[in-house]
Amino acid sequence: QQQQQQEHDLPHPRDVMLAVDFELVVGQVSLRHPQCMLHDGKMHLPLQLAWVPFAHVFRKALVESLALYSRAYTVLLGDDADRLESVFSRVRDQHRQWVAQLGAQLPSLSMDSLGLAALARRQDVDQHSQFYPLCMQFYHSKLRSSHHLKHEGRLVYSVFLKGLGLPVQECLALFKEEFLQSMSADQYAKKRYEYSFRHLYGLEGSRIDRKPFSCSAIVERFTCPFKQFDVDTLYQTLDNFVTLAPSWKAALLPRKDSATAAAAA
Repeated sequence: QQQQQQEHDLPHPRDVMLAVDFELVVGQVSLRHPQCMLHDGKMHLPLQLAWVPFAHVFRKALVESLALYSRAYTVLLGDDADRLESVFSRVRDQHRQWVAQLGAQLPSLSMDSLGLAALARRQDVDQHSQFYPLCMQFYHSKLRSSHHLKHEGRLVYSVFLKGLGLPVQECLALFKEEFLQSMSADQYAKKRYEYSFRHLYGLEGSRIDRKPFSCSAIVERFTCPFKQFDVDTLYQTLDNFVTLAPSWKAALLPRKDSATAAAAA
């Protein structure tokens, strides 16, 4: 009974806050996050964000350890240093040759070689989208099919379009045309979507010149198909969005059957 009383007295996980030094989360957690609070040099985080400072400490330790090893490995290896250096040199040479051979087999991808002009009009977005990374193709397809994107999608995709050079007025028109197919003009105005997009372009509020999110940021914070989709959804997405040579597709897609068979076994 005493144990049950103690368990009953424990706070609910959503009420637990983790206090960490502010410098451990600089650039990782927004000061405006509704569940975070900065006080006396400490950032108070909800449990679902507790991984952020740990990831920061791990990355810092990893970088520092690799830097230390790169300076000290000749001393640590002693008599084996020369022999292993020759091995490392051969590995580097092999890697360079492999990259060069792979590059020679792939077409040179540039705006000109793809027959694309700079993204200056919303009418060109569909043409450009076939060359987007898979995550952005997912957001673009979602916008076209459902005529709406939630906050995450609007944030990531609009900043991505900004990075491609799409003018703010064209971005506003693109989202408005889609959103008005799923809501009324009054609903659209009430949500203040246009202010939000102008804010993301750095034209309102704090006027931050936002850059497109990096791959690692999308993996950690947003929707990365390769990380979050199950096997069936991922391969369906790849099959729908990615244009591959038949030989590449034949090499890639059968892995789904192998993964399914392994899971069944």
